[in-house]
Amino acid sequence: MIEALVSIYKRFGGRPNLLRIGSKGITAKIRPYHTAELRERYRVRFEGAVKYRASLLASSIGIPRELSADVFEIEQKLGTLARRCIVLRQLTDESVGINATDREKNEVQLRRAEASFSAAAKQLLDRTIDVTRPMDELEQSHITLLTKYKTSSQADITAVRSILELSRDWLNSMASPQRNFEEFLAKTRSIVTATCVGVGQTKIRIDSNNFDWVIVDEAARCTPSELAVPIQMGRRILLVGDHHQLMPMISRNIIGQLRVEDPDVPIEEILRSDFERSFISAYGRTSGKTLTEQYRMHPAICEIVSNCFYEPHKVQLKTSEQRASSTQLSNTLPNVLTKPLCWIDTSDERNHRESQLQNSTSFYNDAEVTAVVKILECFSEQGDLVTELARGDEESPIGIICMYSSQKRKIEMAIARHAWPPRFRPLIRVDTVDAYQGKENTIVIVSLVRATRDPGHVRSDNRCNVAMSRAKEKLIIVGSKPMWENADRDLPMKRVIRFMTNHPATSAFGFVKDLG
Repeated sequence: MIEALVSIYKRFGGRPNLLRIGSKGITAKIRPYHTAELRERYRVRFEGAVKYRASLLASSIGIPRELSADVFEIEQKLGTLARRCIVLRQLTDESVGINATDREKNEVQLRRAEASFSAAAKQLLDRTIDVTRPMDELEQSHITLLTKYKTSSQADITAVRSILELSRDWLNSMASPQRNFEEFLAKTRSIVTATCVGVGQTKIRIDSNNFDWVIVDEAARCTPSELAVPIQMGRRILLVGDHHQLMPMISRNIIGQLRVEDPDVPIEEILRSDFERSFISAYGRTSGKTLTEQYRMHPAICEIVSNCFYEPHKVQLKTSEQRASSTQLSNTLPNVLTKPLCWIDTSDERNHRESQLQNSTSFYNDAEVTAVVKILECFSEQGDLVTELARGDEESPIGIICMYSSQKRKIEMAIARHAWPPRFRPLIRVDTVDAYQGKENTIVIVSLVRATRDPGHVRSDNRCNVAMSRAKEKLIIVGSKPMWENADRDLPMKRVIRFMTNHPATSAFGFVKDLG
């Protein structure tokens, strides 16, 4: 949602007055608004203007700007080195009881600092100094200025040095996470964004603010405790989510305890999100709104997602007439890859069955790893396509969604071992389906992994819905077609195959066993 907001402002030639708190999920597009980036930007900008600001303030109380400039130069060239010598001298004196190696390191650092201090003083003051008395020498260098500025006094120099000390303290505040500059930033921004847990960070204290609006995105994925944090912070609350996609992540231990404590409660009710409970409540039926017009997916992809995942719940998605295609895909690709949606069937491959690492609950599928790499090779050979994808706003226009974390690691290793054109590798993102909700890519490749009778958690409508609805222009499913086509139950990927099979006349869908 944050990336979409930035894109909207960019479209109209502006930048949002936005702050992003927390370190999770920081993309290149969001980074300029992150607390660490803003803090560093403020620090550099302030540091670059310290001399001007200090002289301006000193001038306002009757101190000549020339004197301020000279005091600043002494503090900048000698003061920092003098203070460093003092710190290193203390460390060296205190290192008597530590091992010889660490003591020697401290002594080497001290000698280097004293040599730098001596050289700087020789250049600035044109005299030799006593490096064992750095602060005395610094004081003497300031006093010497009075011979040049006869109408000024020691009090004037002290005043300028106090101004510079205040500036240093401000710079240190911006450079140190412990000084809570984030709290200042949070109070100066119109829009503050964070994860549900991140807004409760006590050091930032934004939970004490009362915002006009609190918008919780992906609210259907929030556990009750996660949702409870942000909804206490606003006068009005807007929950945005889709309970037909990923559900809250509740640990198996907690689910087990709840079933023991109240065995009459169905498992579906335990897993149900507070967002869904609110949405289907009497209040939700009058105040909630279902948005059915979508702008992301190619109409053919939208049609199959709507038919397989939403229409069973009496919701029909439609593609907006204002939707614009983000990328013109090459017609020189293998025929099946020119279609908006295709299925690469790996069932005839020798190693088409899923495997499981020892002492692991996750699965991988070598045949699907090979197929994914072949698909990427096809795209990497299309120079014009690579250029167009690289020129776009997306950080990673090609997304690979894995139904299992072991498959994600296998594909990442296979991609790392391959020699790709320099421009192509940065275009690829690999992640699990559980990490993909809310994301989108121009091209999406979905690796199903499961190829035997047990569908595992690929039986989940919610997970499959997420995987199928992330692509903007092209969706490629990689998996064993017979496994899902012949499944006993009405599994979500079986419905996908049935829909594709029942629309043979359309050029939008296709099945293939080998890309050639």
